[in-house]
Amino acid sequence: MIGGKVGRHPKFAIEILPQAEEATTLKALDVCVDMILSSKSEHRFRALLEQHGIEEIKKRI
Repeated sequence: MIGGKVGRHPKFAIEILPQAEEATTLKALDVCVDMILSSKSEHRFRALLEQHGIEEIKKRI
């Protein structure tokens, strides 16, 4: 589950890998961290998800 947000405008997290194995989970974490580090903006992670789309992340995993 990724992209949950609390505060004034809360958002539920999105499930991308139901019941994934450890290796797949680590790959997903690498993809997410790479997306954050390669972003030229200082947006929060949820904003990056909305900008790039969940399908792009699933494709990279």
